Amino acid sequence: MEENKTGFENVPTAIRAVKQTSYECKQINKRVLGGRMLSLCGNEGTEDDSNNAGLRRLFQLAISVTENESEKTLENAEFKFYDDECNIRIVYSGSAENRFLFTFNEKLEPDFTVKRKSVLCGLDEKIKRTWRKWNPLNFDFDEINLV
Repeated sequence: MEENKTGFENVPTAIRAVKQTSYECKQINKRVLGGRMLSLCGNEGTEDDSNNAGLRRLFQLAISVTENESEKTLENAEFKFYDDECNIRIVYSGSAENRFLFTFNEKLEPDFTVKRKSVLCGLDEKIKRTWRKWNPLNFDFDEINLV
């Protein structure tokens, strides 16, 4: 009798599917991030594996990043964390337009990158509202497309 072969017989068992967990909140802040850090990594000083220690360092960096961001940015943000095992932890709020990515750099130090919503998005609507407010000739501005 012939065995069914999948072609994955020689793949090391260390290779596995990546886990992704998401957590939604109203606004990302220190308290929310601290709570997620405790639930994912446990209390500091307890028995940690290297993955939990690395994830804790990423969350600590994220907490310090929130101090320099506006509340409006954090109401529509996504914080994505990649741990040592390449698992993905996501904390997001609102429409998640402002994206923060936390990972380790080539020196194995916690690092982050930011992709913000463009400042120009919605600018045409603000111009139209201002025009309607100050329009002395009652010109119909909706007929003009700025984009």
